[in-house]
Amino acid sequence: MHIVHLLEKLDIKEGGLGQFYWHVACEQVKLGHNVSLFALGKKKEQYTNGGVNITILPKPRWVRGLGGLTLLTALTCLTPKPDIIHGPQAIPFGWFFPILKSRYPGPVAVSVHSSLQLRAKIHDEGVLSAWESLEFSILMNTILFRADVVLPVAEFIKKELVDGGLVRPDKIHVIPPGIDFSIFKPNPKRTKRPFTVLYIGRFMKRKGLIHLLEAARLLSAESPDIRFRLVGGKSSDDGYAEVVTFISRMDLSATVTIAPPVAYPMISHEYHRGDCIVLPSYREPFARTNLEAAASGIPIITSGTGGIRDFITHGVNGYVIPTKNARAMADAIMEIHNNNRLRNTLIRNALLSIKKYDWSYIAKRYCDVFAEIAASCRR
Repeated sequence: MHIVHLLEKLDIKEGGLGQFYWHVACEQVKLGHNVSLFALGKKKEQYTNGGVNITILPKPRWVRGLGGLTLLTALTCLTPKPDIIHGPQAIPFGWFFPILKSRYPGPVAVSVHSSLQLRAKIHDEGVLSAWESLEFSILMNTILFRADVVLPVAEFIKKELVDGGLVRPDKIHVIPPGIDFSIFKPNPKRTKRPFTVLYIGRFMKRKGLIHLLEAARLLSAESPDIRFRLVGGKSSDDGYAEVVTFISRMDLSATVTIAPPVAYPMISHEYHRGDCIVLPSYREPFARTNLEAAASGIPIITSGTGGIRDFITHGVNGYVIPTKNARAMADAIMEIHNNNRLRNTLIRNALLSIKKYDWSYIAKRYCDVFAEIAASCRR
């Protein structure tokens, strides 16, 4: 089967969607498929890596419109013709998708990595204006209506699509993110150090970091041996200044450490520096951080928003806490801190739960869906 993936950018080392589908493409090559990957970048390039045929095209200024046109026009010269075209979100297709879809007879699969509800989109992406959020929702609705198969990463997104009448249930297959077990694995040698609570991710306001810091303030008085390590924030993040100001105002510099972003292949070392990880987000499509933490052998404390509950079951392979509740967060941290049996149980169950998220298994699920839809379109 000839599979073509379309991406906004190929960010293999950044842990974004490019890295996500790079893993999928490489695993599909191992399964014997001919895989091509088209992405937008600074200049035109063509090369092969890991058996994947890669084409980078110059990124246009109006990316939501001309980005999709650039990518899909490039496919007209591709031989052999693809059996299926796949892309995540809106940009690989853009506003010209209805015209191009009418000219391309083969099936198109679209992956969905975020809520399409306008209110949720504005809430999730604080940097976007209301107009941009509205444009995104209308564009995605236009694309999904014409797609042959829709692949959300979480059950809650499927529910939104079905309840909103946007996509028929028979066109939807939920396929979650995967995990690279060659990078993320438990640390057999734990160094002696204070009990450390990790946060790994951007310092966006929707991540709920201010409530984690409030939990740190509570615990600095109740259990001063606990430390907090926040990794991955950039000064451009909309919540970065708020985090720095809170730490300074509450005199938490001895308790809380801020570490800069780490290249994706090296992020596993950060997980090995923690004794539990907290993800206090207001909303998450799936939270791949939880998968990485589970594979790294550290207990997970997380809010139960979005697709998080697709993986985490409270008290079994992690702790689920209410959003915006610093007291509940602090109590969960203390339970794991004080109870080694609980900690080991959560780790063991999470390691068992994570097995089905291996990239080879995830890639095969994509291939099975692609083969089914390609065969149905040939009938």
